[in-house]
Order: sequence, then C-alpha cells, then structure tokens
Amino acid sequence: MTTGAGLTAWQRFRKTFKRDGALHVMLLLPLLLLILYHYVPMAGIIIGFKNYKGTKGIFGSTWVGFENFQTLFQTSGFARALRNTVIIAVWKIVLQIAVPVHYLFAAFYILGHHGVHSGHDTVPRDGRR
Repeated sequence: MTTGAGLTAWQRFRKTFKRDGALHVMLLLPLLLLILYHYVPMAGIIIGFKNYKGTKGIFGSTWVGFENFQTLFQTSGFARALRNTVIIAVWKIVLQIAVPVHYLFAAFYILGHHGVHSGHDTVPRDGRR
C-alpha cells in the first residue's frame, strides 16, 4: 500500500475518489440542496440595499446602501407595522403549540375511555387478586 508520498494533489484526489467514489456521489444531493436553499436566496437580500428596478434586475439596479432602511424606519406607520408583525408572530407560535397539544390531549381522553386500557385498569377494583 502506498502512502501517497510523491503524488500530486490531483493524483491524490483521483486515488481517494476512486476508493471513496460512492460516498462522494452520495454527498452530491445534500450539497446541491444546501447551495439551493441557503446560498441562492442570499442574492435576494441584496434587493434591500438597491434601488430595485424590475427591468434592470437585481444586479443591474443602482446601489443605495441603507437609504431604503432609513426611509422605512422614518415612516409614520413603521411602529404600528412592527407591533402588528410581532403580535401575529407570537400568536402563530402560541396557536401552533396549543392547538396540536389540545388535539393530542383530546385523543388521549377519547382513547382512554373507549377500549384502550391504561395501567390502573389491570388491577381489580375490589382488592382481590
């Protein structure tokens, strides 16, 4: 078995890929999904810092920096919009937890009274064994 001494980087890569090629192929889909869902959307973040024109596209529009954000924060309705957004977000979190838990408890209640025996049903009620 050779130790890889004296091999170029390309030769080591080919040797490793030949040995572990199946693992590299299995990594292609997760790597593609990582790039697609985490890095491609970052191009859209640039829109907030540009004077976006649909005809020019994202990269053709002029750069305005924080001007859009200053305009947003100075708008008279910003505080109300921020408050509404926070309220809606909190209610979504509360309801997305409370409603499923309610259904889960309701299911346990129904199952507990209609044929599903819990641990206390296995002990005779009159104390006999």
